Amino acid sequence: MKNHYIPKFYLKRWIVGDHLIEFARRQPGSQKVTPMRRTPAATGYKEGLYDFTGLPPAKRHHLEKVFFQMLDSKAADALLLMENRKEVLTAELRQAWVMFLLSLLARHPDDIDAFKAVYIRDFNRASHAEQAAYEKARGADDPATAKEFFASIGREFLQNMALNNVPRLIFHERAVLSLMNMHWLVAAPPPHGYFLTSDRPTIRTFLGNDDSHWLVPIGPKRLFVAAKKRDYGARIRDVVAAQGWKEVNRQVVRQAVSFGYADDELHLPFFQKHLSVAKRPSMFWSFVSNPETAPPLERVP
Repeated sequence: MKNHYIPKFYLKRWIVGDHLIEFARRQPGSQKVTPMRRTPAATGYKEGLYDFTGLPPAKRHHLEKVFFQMLDSKAADALLLMENRKEVLTAELRQAWVMFLLSLLARHPDDIDAFKAVYIRDFNRASHAEQAAYEKARGADDPATAKEFFASIGREFLQNMALNNVPRLIFHERAVLSLMNMHWLVAAPPPHGYFLTSDRPTIRTFLGNDDSHWLVPIGPKRLFVAAKKRDYGARIRDVVAAQGWKEVNRQVVRQAVSFGYADDELHLPFFQKHLSVAKRPSMFWSFVSNPETAPPLERVP
């Protein structure tokens, strides 16, 4: 099954006719960026990305069919309302849009691989409390320590457990509440301006600061803005309407993992210069780069 980590409903905003333009470096080691005409269904996906390995077909695609498809459907409804300038959404749609934004940080193949690695690392660490509880419960034929018991569990099973926890990771209560309570608006570039996007489209700051803000292009002529303070969001809108749209494009394209998107091949020189040159890491990259010394998942901001 195709698992779209950049949903079709999002990419279709850049369609002209029946396609958009995907920009990528298509040869290993090559610095040449080439454009390719794609439909939203033919890009931003990986086969079996969210599959539960070893389970029967009815359960194998549970994460995609039950979680992501429902999430993306509601987020698409929210986006349609924002496009129609109806920025006052119901609480349900507002939460769906927030969870969609958070999912963009956790559903890319790099993110899923990193989360699996972190989950398995943390699972195999036995705290003193876990060791004490294990000693009370273990049978005569069980391993002597909790750590040995955890290590005996198959990697495939643990990877499935990690996938099962992806929805809980995305529904991070503190982050959801923070974003829902921000001031939202839709900014536009000047008449000659436009927005590009990528497979890492979110420009974000840490939540909780006075200048906290998240920006996501939602079409060639629209930028979603969430800001903790209303006047700060208005300032972002004014800057974007002048020359700031150029910096939005620069950041969104530079932090891409593999793909950039636009509505026209004429943007090739920009993508050649900026695509993926300053990749913004996965939410979990710091854990994976040094899994033995990194903090546990609970400390992810």
